[in-house]
Amino acid sequence: MIFGNINNLSEFPFLEEQVKECFEYAKTHDLASYEKGSHEIDGDRLFVNIVEYTTTTPEERFLGSTIKIILDVHVMIHGNEQIDLNFIQNI
Repeated sequence: MIFGNINNLSEFPFLEEQVKECFEYAKTHDLASYEKGSHEIDGDRLFVNIVEYTTTTPEERFLGSTIKIILDVHVMIHGNEQIDLNFIQNI
């Protein structure tokens, strides 16, 4: 997992071109104007999911995990978010 700012991508020269493509799309499109849901950009290879939710308390949170090998890039458009993480064996 990598944490950073979309405006400071020069701090991450090791990112692959496909990852940079995601950030470039986010910087050049008004994602805040997109309707909630999934929006195809380049078929199954590249798409954006627009979601909206209220961050909850630790007692009411859910465990999210990915089984498939995919790249999941999150870009915060509005608001604040807290994400707690840990290795699966520690959960």
